[in-house]
Amino acid sequence: MKKNTIKGMFIAGILLSGVQSFAQKPGQPQTNSPLSLSLAKEYGALREQALKMAKEKGWPVRKEKADGSIAELVEVSPEGTPLYYTTSNAGSAITSRANKLYPSGGLGLSLTGLNTKAGIWDGGGVRTSHTTFGGRATSQDGSPTAADHPTHVGGTMIGSGGFSNPQARGIAYEGTLYTYEWTNDYEEMAAIAGEIVVSNHSYGLDSSDPIPANRPEVYNYGKYSTRSRSADAVAFDNPKYQIVAAAGNDRGDGINPTKNGNDLLSWMGVSKNVLVVAAVQQVDNYTRPSDVRVASFTSYGPTDDFRIKPDIATKGVSVFSSVASGITAYDYMNGTSMASPGVSGVVMLLQQHWNNLHPSDDEMFPNYMRSATVRALVAHTADEIGANAGPDHMTGWGLINAEKCAQLISNETAVTQILQERTLQSSGVYTVNVNSNGVDPLVATIAWTDPAGATANSVTDSSTAVLVNNLDLKLTSSSGEVFYPWRLVNSWTNPVAEKGLNNVDNIEKVEIAAPAGTYTLQVSHRGTLRGGSQDYSLVVTGIDGTNAVKEFNDDSLAVWPNPASDVLNIDFNNGSFDNAELSIYDVQGRNVSKKSISGSHNAVNISNLSSGIYFVKINESGSQYVKKIFVK
Repeated sequence: MKKNTIKGMFIAGILLSGVQSFAQKPGQPQTNSPLSLSLAKEYGALREQALKMAKEKGWPVRKEKADGSIAELVEVSPEGTPLYYTTSNAGSAITSRANKLYPSGGLGLSLTGLNTKAGIWDGGGVRTSHTTFGGRATSQDGSPTAADHPTHVGGTMIGSGGFSNPQARGIAYEGTLYTYEWTNDYEEMAAIAGEIVVSNHSYGLDSSDPIPANRPEVYNYGKYSTRSRSADAVAFDNPKYQIVAAAGNDRGDGINPTKNGNDLLSWMGVSKNVLVVAAVQQVDNYTRPSDVRVASFTSYGPTDDFRIKPDIATKGVSVFSSVASGITAYDYMNGTSMASPGVSGVVMLLQQHWNNLHPSDDEMFPNYMRSATVRALVAHTADEIGANAGPDHMTGWGLINAEKCAQLISNETAVTQILQERTLQSSGVYTVNVNSNGVDPLVATIAWTDPAGATANSVTDSSTAVLVNNLDLKLTSSSGEVFYPWRLVNSWTNPVAEKGLNNVDNIEKVEIAAPAGTYTLQVSHRGTLRGGSQDYSLVVTGIDGTNAVKEFNDDSLAVWPNPASDVLNIDFNNGSFDNAELSIYDVQGRNVSKKSISGSHNAVNISNLSSGIYFVKINESGSQYVKKIFVK
């Protein structure tokens, strides 16, 4: 796989009232980013208008509500309604299986988030002096007085628990966190995105005002708004940066009463490229879908165009983490606010793992996978929640499984799976034959970071798809039977999952429960591709490897002797290899040998291999070849 190195940056300073600082400090946004400047202008004007109207009408600019949550005025709707951000209040590592990635976690990975950088935007300041952060959290925008909510969220992401509360340890407990107050979130995100792998946003549109006239209009829910679009624009401009947002806690608040408690997502929760997180109770040991109990408050989707949102779920009930009342203070909180940082922490661990396996030539600029690869892995490996097969509008693809994600990354080049970052050209089609292993379900997933789409303005429940580049995934059996990805039925009262052509989601997943034989996997697209191409990520499991890549079946390549004992010869008869990568895998897909080869003849020492069946795999100039061998 071609190495993709993030081009990091030393940041020039925060844009405050149009003034730039020339001091350079890691974690401060690059304020001359064209997208950052554009967003600063757009949302600065909206907030200025809102503050002016608040003064005229006596609206509070910032509210601290009885349940401890915070709300702050950010803009006014076209109808003149004040719109507020609100924090999403209402054992994380065990539920997400992140503990399996830790030192002594059983996978041999020793992942802690060390040197991995993340951001947090929230309704106030993080108490960065808290012992749980150990100096690894820094405020970047002069955030106001520290508050419990952002301190709790930050601790769930990277807190160590200090000396006295190891049970309050966060997910990526040796990671680095840049903290921001939410007022200038989009422009700051666009500015810092090149330096961080993930940002957490445990807030959304406030719907709880006791005065009906001050509550958001119903069209705001499920709508692809300018704020949804802005998050997608930032993500598309920064393809290795993952935005994570809380789904919200609006179930039971009487919104959209005719829709069975559905259609409650807003703003970032409706974005295509954002991982939107639902909340469940703690799961100590997942064995079946009924082990998971969905939190009573978590907001349901889907979006107005019936995309699968939220995307994923993790623990958001009774989460124990740091609070701001003291430098050693901890407390329990509930909400999708507490679930979202659990997923953000998992993203940090997975990116650390990827960088460990794909080290950059420059230690200052780590090498991370695309955010689309993160989303593909999360969707592909999620554990089922609910009585019905497939995704749903309540918890998305299911319960996050960091252990399975990490295992797929560990076995990236194994012939018993496919994990690739690819590009589809306009009018192009990617096809590969995959052979079922006859034991496991055959599962294929693609995900891509889609360009920002067109907003729906003030239309209520606009079903027009906001997808820009419409990729298609399908599997076809040798008998001609076609298997399509999951999608949601267009029904507000019961948007269950079915299988068919999916023209709205930028994650597509095909599952065949009882496969047999060989299947043709195809990735294509409908309509035109904006920009002439689309990067995407592909994950396939449940294959035996013999048809996943091209066989050595012509005269240009020779692998001999076969069976072999001490030395295996690789001959390229019509030319020479140029620093190709040769790997040998056992039948379980474990990499037992790896080396570079060059020239027309190579002799590989295999004397350390036990007798049995192996696969020789060569990656050379973008082509992959595999050959089954027998070792005596």
